Amino acid sequence: MAIIDSPNPNDSQRAFFACCCDSALSEALHKQIGEMEARLKFGLRRPPAGSHHVTLCFVPALPSASISGIWREIQLFPADGPIPFTLGPVEALTRQDRCRLLLRRVELKHERVAALQRHIELSIRRVCAGIELRLPTQYHITVARISAYVSRAVCKSALSRGGVAEAESNVAGGVFQKLSLIRSELTPSGPIYSTLHEREL
Repeated sequence: MAIIDSPNPNDSQRAFFACCCDSALSEALHKQIGEMEARLKFGLRRPPAGSHHVTLCFVPALPSASISGIWREIQLFPADGPIPFTLGPVEALTRQDRCRLLLRRVELKHERVAALQRHIELSIRRVCAGIELRLPTQYHITVARISAYVSRAVCKSALSRGGVAEAESNVAGGVFQKLSLIRSELTPSGPIYSTLHEREL
């Protein structure tokens, strides 16, 4: 995700704060789903290599004029090094019996994660009191969007077939090295991500 120029200060942004995978891990996840797609027998849209991440805080309407002030607060969080994580198996996110996403849950036991998430929340509220925030309690990486209608039963059966677990084992975890503030623009073919700010963890 390329870093873009500052947005129009009179606008608001659909945005989120995320720990981003390094390029090698993101490319491995991208390749993994490509290898799995033929076995699954239904179409997938893979996120571009370099865009895999775990969301720590989602802001549906972040005022553009507040972004610089919030990021200054974010910079106060100590940079103590990468945060390790492990990945769970590929599973489907289902709504009304339709499978829409494939994801891998992320296990983040490092104590800095809760502290970082709290720091992000407080930083935003110091600058934008009363703003709507969404803080996930379970973390995941989206590895694919399902292109067409696929029922829960069909998806479960496909994921249980041979070869999926083998592909998973090749990408079992890694470390997060950067925190990013990312703009998410919704389009019919899926969200488009643009990095507004990033820093080392």
